[in-house]
Amino acid sequence: MIANPPRKVLRRVSLSSFAVNAPVKVTMFFFAVLLLGWISLTRMPTNLFPDIRAPRYTVSVTTQGLSPAEVERRICESIERSLYTIRGVTSVESIARADSAVIIVNFTWSTKLNFAFLEVKKAVSDLQRDRAEDIQSATVLSYDPNATPIITAALEAPEGTDAESIFRTAEQTLKPRFERLEGVANVSLAGGLERELVLRVQEAQLLAYNINVSDIVTALKNDNVDATGGWVEEGARRYLLKAIGQFRDAEQVKRVTVARRGDRAVMVSDVAEVVMAPKEATSIVTLDGKPAVGLAFFREAESNTVAVAKAVREEIANAKNFLPQGWKITIANDQSLFITAAIREVMENAVSGGVLAILVLLIFLRDFRTTAIIAITIPISIVATFNLMYFQGLSLNLMSLGGLALGAGMLVDLSLIHISEPTRLRRISYAVFCL
Repeated sequence: MIANPPRKVLRRVSLSSFAVNAPVKVTMFFFAVLLLGWISLTRMPTNLFPDIRAPRYTVSVTTQGLSPAEVERRICESIERSLYTIRGVTSVESIARADSAVIIVNFTWSTKLNFAFLEVKKAVSDLQRDRAEDIQSATVLSYDPNATPIITAALEAPEGTDAESIFRTAEQTLKPRFERLEGVANVSLAGGLERELVLRVQEAQLLAYNINVSDIVTALKNDNVDATGGWVEEGARRYLLKAIGQFRDAEQVKRVTVARRGDRAVMVSDVAEVVMAPKEATSIVTLDGKPAVGLAFFREAESNTVAVAKAVREEIANAKNFLPQGWKITIANDQSLFITAAIREVMENAVSGGVLAILVLLIFLRDFRTTAIIAITIPISIVATFNLMYFQGLSLNLMSLGGLALGAGMLVDLSLIHISEPTRLRRISYAVFCL
């Protein structure tokens, strides 16, 4: 008679029994979770509130000599028709002003904004090419122009420096340098003095030469152009031929030919006075009573506010190396300082609340071992949550920290509920054993 081989008995191993039987593995696992959570915490972006930015882009258009009604009819309506053909667009809002327009394009939440940005950029470029006579500049902004800047600063110069020099330094030196920083979307300038080319037409001369203002405008537009003239080959080399026609100074404008009367060429200087005059000021910035130029720094939508502000502050501190002697940049407002202080206060309150909760448990349970178990689970659970927050792309802000503090309180309640019954039974069994 052949005996049946013994059967293998499969035991179901519970999580608690595995933790008791393999303490080293469990300990190393939690150390790994803590290490990864700490790394995630150091790499998480820090903002005041969660990023609830609607999926939208802003188009800023600058024109010349158009009334708000003309801007709406010739610019806004044309670009609205082009933008509505883009996939995912839900609405287009336009604001028409004299010589400018702002168009806000809203998308669905599921739209991939990187591809949408390229399509909006293409639509704006096509319109700019078709309406070159009306549009001076058109820019697609990836930030909200109505948002609050993260840093507001002022550029001041030694006494006696004219406002035009201050503005020119801010525009040509500081603005490009700061906009190259990672996370900086735009640097907006305010105040200072900007000069522009002004033509003061002489009516008597226009009548004498039988010329109207539109003839002058047409002549200036035709001459103020850089044109490509093809290629020139010389041996193995190939050169690009380009005709430089854009005006560089007022003297070139004066020599533009408007019309011909017989053998005589009527130039702009014959019918108008060409001067460089101060541009009409739309804002005035002063620092301690002295004229200055304001700089407003805007961050990109998904960037770290604290990290971007730190990079801007470091560049401002380095400004003395490339600014003239006596020039300096003074920070008037720094949003990151408030964010850092607010988050630090929330973290301190959360830590103090957890410590007080542990002390209350120790008083009521009168068992150090049971209280220590709950005290260890709180920081491990919070640090483990940082892993999920980091890989989900969340930021460290007041809302997320408040949620963590609330979760820590709930964790204490649940731990107390689950551990109170085993503690009671262990005390009863100990009392029976003693009897």
